[in-house]
Amino acid sequence: LIAAEALTLMLPSGGYRFEVLSCLGVSMILLALLRRWPSLVLLPLALAILGLHMLLDTSSLPFPLAQILHDPRPVGSFHALYPVIPWIGLMLLGFVCGRDFQSHPRATSRWVLAAIACLAAFLTVRLSGQYGNAYPYERIASYEFFIWAKYPPDLAWLTWSLAMIFLVLAILHHYQESRALSSLPARFVATFGRVPFFFYLLHFYALGAV
Repeated sequence: LIAAEALTLMLPSGGYRFEVLSCLGVSMILLALLRRWPSLVLLPLALAILGLHMLLDTSSLPFPLAQILHDPRPVGSFHALYPVIPWIGLMLLGFVCGRDFQSHPRATSRWVLAAIACLAAFLTVRLSGQYGNAYPYERIASYEFFIWAKYPPDLAWLTWSLAMIFLVLAILHHYQESRALSSLPARFVATFGRVPFFFYLLHFYALGAV
């Protein structure tokens, strides 16, 4: 993953770019070392990383280590966008949820509860306007209320995104035997979704050609 991103993004731009594939590659290496830990350890660790990473100060670390770990910003020919620390927390959370699904295949109710919990957390974080919000807002009924940070992700973005992910998982799992999901358009989307790596790399060359 790291090499593929380097070859795909470095050649057109003339500089190394540490983005989503590199971050996933590093996170998978770390996950390979942690995957045998019990979920009772990994879940609190993941939640602690996601909830507390905004308190980190990596300004004293040497460049580009600070950018790769938690401070994504372009400097010279090096560009970091997806910092490892928050995203390894998200990957650990996904790993724990996947392992739980293997043990409890009928997970629709669990995912609905997780979606409700994440939505409640989002409202708590965003309405407070304090910790976990990278961008302020003046009114709830405003465009600014829906502006959150992804690089690195703040709590507002994380809780909203996780709420939507768990909700979609619950819906798809509940209706997985329906005719709609066996239709030709649904099969096309499923095929497209099974090969994201190919299309992810391809779209950079398509954009470059355009």
